[in-house]
Amino acid sequence: MAFAICQSNRPDPVLCNTEQSRFAIDEPRRSHPLKNTTTTFLLSIGFATMLSLPLQASAQDLSTGSAVKAFRDLSTCFIDSLTGKERKELVKWIYFSMSAHPELESYANISRGDRQNSDKTVGNLITRLFSEDCPNEAKAALKTDPQALKNAFEMIGKVAIQDILSDKKVRASVNNYGRFVDQEKIKGVFVE
Repeated sequence: MAFAICQSNRPDPVLCNTEQSRFAIDEPRRSHPLKNTTTTFLLSIGFATMLSLPLQASAQDLSTGSAVKAFRDLSTCFIDSLTGKERKELVKWIYFSMSAHPELESYANISRGDRQNSDKTVGNLITRLFSEDCPNEAKAALKTDPQALKNAFEMIGKVAIQDILSDKKVRASVNNYGRFVDQEKIKGVFVE
């Protein structure tokens, strides 16, 4: 799956899935407007909250054109440097991290060793991205915006989340709640 930093009229750069634009952030899938809005809202709030990642850099953080360019260059370098296997490792690391939450840990059977191996793998990956793959882009981004490195790391998290959500079984599972939503009751809120 290929991703790119998309041009948009929004002040914050966004990732687009270049192979399947229907899953791109700027182009939500076309479906029933209420269902699409509900799903988009729940996914946006749920995953962003659970991961504690502000998945989009704010306009304030990217206030100048040079900062936007440097951030996009760094994010693109990071994303282009990730292999398919590394993306899977990021997905696993995010899952392991989320499962450590007290409300979730009883549902996951992840050994301490597996968690430590995943942390080590991601730590080595981040070290490589900054020190070997993208050092020039990282320096340029940091010069233009003190938040650039944090924002670029968040973009890596965004790629992993998109990989998670692009899986057919995950999408089906995320949408299972729809069987229990009272569409008529919700529509009544919007009908005058």
